[in-house]
Amino acid sequence: MILNNIKELKIFFKSKKITCRPFSDEVINFLDHFSKNLLSNKSLKQYPEIITFAFWIRKSNFLNQIKKYDIIFKDRMGRGLAFHIPPSNVSTGYFYSWIFGLISGNSNLIKLPSKKNIISEVLLNELFKLNKNKKFTKIFKTNKFISYPNDKTEITKLISANCDIRLIWGGDNTINFIRKFEIPVHSQDFCFYDRYSFAIIQLNKNTNIKDLANKFFNDTLIMDQNACSSPHLVIWKDTNSYKINKFWREFAKIIKEKYSLDTGNKYLKYSNVISNLNKIKFFKNLVNHEELFSRIQVSNVQSNISDIRGKFGMFIEFETSNLNILKKIVQKKYQTLTYYGVEKKTIKEFVLKNNLNGIDRIVRIGNALNMSLIWDGYDITRSLSRIIDYD
Repeated sequence: MILNNIKELKIFFKSKKITCRPFSDEVINFLDHFSKNLLSNKSLKQYPEIITFAFWIRKSNFLNQIKKYDIIFKDRMGRGLAFHIPPSNVSTGYFYSWIFGLISGNSNLIKLPSKKNIISEVLLNELFKLNKNKKFTKIFKTNKFISYPNDKTEITKLISANCDIRLIWGGDNTINFIRKFEIPVHSQDFCFYDRYSFAIIQLNKNTNIKDLANKFFNDTLIMDQNACSSPHLVIWKDTNSYKINKFWREFAKIIKEKYSLDTGNKYLKYSNVISNLNKIKFFKNLVNHEELFSRIQVSNVQSNISDIRGKFGMFIEFETSNLNILKKIVQKKYQTLTYYGVEKKTIKEFVLKNNLNGIDRIVRIGNALNMSLIWDGYDITRSLSRIIDYD
């Protein structure tokens, strides 16, 4: 299933690319089988990213997704061959990108991340076990992975010239670099660029602070704040200092139980804090919770706050009594707003009323990493498939 050279790649291009309807029974059953294998493997319980992925590809999840659509997918087909250039900072990112293409009815060619990591290796090994099942022969024939260095531009050029869709994940430089390679006139690019996410929290007397802190941990440190949907800024709305400090104390306890860093990453964390302090305009206070995490408190939020990112546990926090600060800071780079204590309807109406040109997702704290078929403003299955009109 992994292509190793240009010769194998060219053979793949000559083979018949099978497209199908979105949410086809064959694909859904394949993913459900994959999910069950992952969830039944007790040795994988130590990898929360894999378990989260396994739950997402369950049959029941996709059947629920189908209910959300008002269009009949029997009148749609995949666009053809999708070429995936996934993010390097999220270990399971290329698998999610592949599922986007697969569930939408496409054949897929996925570039493996240049940096190898244990989670991606485990997922690939588990996937390849399904290759023995003859029921999935067609899927394995029309979906391939490829590994090559980023400087082998002739390979990127060749694949781009033979694809119908490109899904490009990464920073601005990565996207602009890939866009230099031409695609056929009928093909389309879908770019998932560098995004910024934040949280709004309003604690009240009924808040289960321990539970909330655990959910916040899941949103942030399961992926070391590398996920585009992980918050870096925390806006406290109408919450006093006593409750805020109580929340962070619970958060520290959870980190002690669940999180650890090697020496190299600890150095990167401290370096990140120092670098960010030099960028802060409205510095108020720095709070270090032992060696666990840091909070940079600010008296105001600068307009370019999205350029200041946390890593391995660094948060900027701001206290306010209203949401007007959002009008100053939100721009296209903003992706996910996680919330607690504030009505979702209130936030949504604020975003719409003030014509904010950012924020694609508004989800409860604890759900930041939950993948959806609506992502970065794209309706994935509609975007990656074509409708067949008839009279």
